[in-house]
Amino acid sequence: MVRDLLAGFAHWLRARGQRVLHPWRRRKTISRLKRHRMPRGVLFVCHGNICRSPYAEAAFRDRLGGSVSSVIHVLSAGFIGPIRPAPRFAVEEAAARGVDLRDHRSKTITPMALRSVDIVAVMEPGQAPAVAKMFPTAASIIVLGDLDPHPNGGRTIVDPVDKSRAIFAASYDRIDRCIDVLADVVVGA
Repeated sequence: MVRDLLAGFAHWLRARGQRVLHPWRRRKTISRLKRHRMPRGVLFVCHGNICRSPYAEAAFRDRLGGSVSSVIHVLSAGFIGPIRPAPRFAVEEAAARGVDLRDHRSKTITPMALRSVDIVAVMEPGQAPAVAKMFPTAASIIVLGDLDPHPNGGRTIVDPVDKSRAIFAASYDRIDRCIDVLADVVVGA
């Protein structure tokens, strides 16, 4: 009983800390991004490159519009398993938002991809040091969730793989909010 009480208190304390730190992290991330007006490219990274990062890539490209997206190289990658398709709920939820993931096949991070971008946006805080350790890069590595105008989501954009369509919708809602901020900051779109 005491253990459960302490665990609940620890969870509350972590969540409270995230809410308190979010505005500071958001300002810091936006400030870093302002140095990259009209970047050469943006790479979105998640674990498997089948749910979050491919949606972020396609949605960001759409958000930029034709003339800007032809100048800024937008791509996505993951840490594992190349050539896997996006799951059914990813395809369906993306389609409901006007994004087509039917032909997506996962790709893994490569040094070449990192050399072609100025910004790497990861979906979880632990992925930032993992990317930097795998392949040293001059690109700014940001946690996409730090851009969310809503402070209650924490830093991680939830991985919806093997979860319900409602979880995909919540994850994609969050990605959309963050991408709107990213586009506004780097291209004024």
